[in-house]
Amino acid sequence: MKTISENQLVIPALAVLSQQKDVISTKVLKQGILSMIKAKKGDLTQLNDRNQTVISSRIDNLISHRTLDGLADYSKIGSKVYVKITPKGKTLLSQKLLEII
Repeated sequence: MKTISENQLVIPALAVLSQQKDVISTKVLKQGILSMIKAKKGDLTQLNDRNQTVISSRIDNLISHRTLDGLADYSKIGSKVYVKITPKGKTLLSQKLLEII
């Protein structure tokens, strides 16, 4: 069963970040991605060893693996991580959107 890969989440993540004027928490980023994508049946499967779905885990990995490095800046305040899109991230998002149109 096909599921959405971590790399396939980059553009939706950048789209969510581009709608923000300032940094956002990873929690807000995760909620934004989930509301934007159309998760497949396999993505909604509950993981046996954790209390989360496959897609939720992939989004967490996108953040913890710093897959957006260079496309977004990460900052930590206390125990929370915040993210903001970079000019490079905006450029990539614009290019990808132009490919779709």
